[in-house]
Amino acid sequence: MSKIAHEYSPLKICHYIEWLKLRRSGHILAPVHVQISPTNRCNHHCIYCAYRISEYPSSEKFNPKDEIPFSDINRILVDAAASGTKAVQITGGGEPLMHPNIAEILELSASLGLSIGLVSNGARMTSELADFLGREATWVRISLDSGENYTHSLIHGTSQNDWDKVISGIDYLVQAKHKYRSNIVIGIGFVVCKENIFNIKVAALVAKHLGVDSIRFSMAFTGEVSGGLSDERIKQITKELCEAKLISDANFKVFDFFPSRLVDSSSLVQYYLYCATKDVSMYVGADINLYSCCTLAYNKRGQIASLKNQTIMDALRSSDVIKFFESHNPSTRCHNACMYREKNEMAEYLLMDSPPHLEFV
Repeated sequence: MSKIAHEYSPLKICHYIEWLKLRRSGHILAPVHVQISPTNRCNHHCIYCAYRISEYPSSEKFNPKDEIPFSDINRILVDAAASGTKAVQITGGGEPLMHPNIAEILELSASLGLSIGLVSNGARMTSELADFLGREATWVRISLDSGENYTHSLIHGTSQNDWDKVISGIDYLVQAKHKYRSNIVIGIGFVVCKENIFNIKVAALVAKHLGVDSIRFSMAFTGEVSGGLSDERIKQITKELCEAKLISDANFKVFDFFPSRLVDSSSLVQYYLYCATKDVSMYVGADINLYSCCTLAYNKRGQIASLKNQTIMDALRSSDVIKFFESHNPSTRCHNACMYREKNEMAEYLLMDSPPHLEFV
């Protein structure tokens, strides 16, 4: 398989160029993908959590007690699916499995024909939830961030005993995948920070041993350039990642997003003029507001509309929201690190009428 033909490929946006042309010409279209944060309550206290770092834009209006009632989630997702949304990513904010109606949210999503993705810290993963996900979900990513219990507890701000709960949750998912012979992609998330540099290779070995499909290494967005990491630490991280990638084989992939996230964290001004991400993928916060992306969730620069008394499609048809999209310019609005930079730059190029020097292939 090509190094870019995978589930995290930025080239996926290429399949939606005609869709984006319609959206830019004024057509009101449901987002292809909706991220929804059902609750901001969390059982972990991760040191890199962007929603709880005061320097990061998504902390501006973040309330750790916010939670969307199931009736509102039902209303929002039913309309989104009927209007053409294809996938829902259940994420946080907080820990999605803390929501009292998480089983019903998952069942609703599946009944609507939505592809399901879930990001979780895994500590509350039960065999029953894993069994459902093994049958119905497209992917699940568990945030592990370590290869052993001490560093995990240090980064996640929780008891060392939680490590065993997370490992059990991952094992439940792997068992469910085998039980149903499903195509669910089970991944491990590892956010690199100074506390876990020497856990990188160990975590890859642990992930492979657990029988998951992949591990993804990225970098904490802290509001500081390069995530506050020194040049010496970046060199050490690069070395560790090179060794970790050697663990990849036909059944287990190691994704190294650290270099691109390093560039993203240093790009505090965006030079592209059009953000495709805000059109294809929108974020519903636990405060029941619609945002342009997770980076600017809970921030006035990213707030599109309240969904307390309307659906996403109702909001998109309103004059204020139409004006928001027409006037949106990342080069003036998004003075922050953006993990969608590469995707947006690619989309902007593909939407050009006459790109220069096309004959020089």
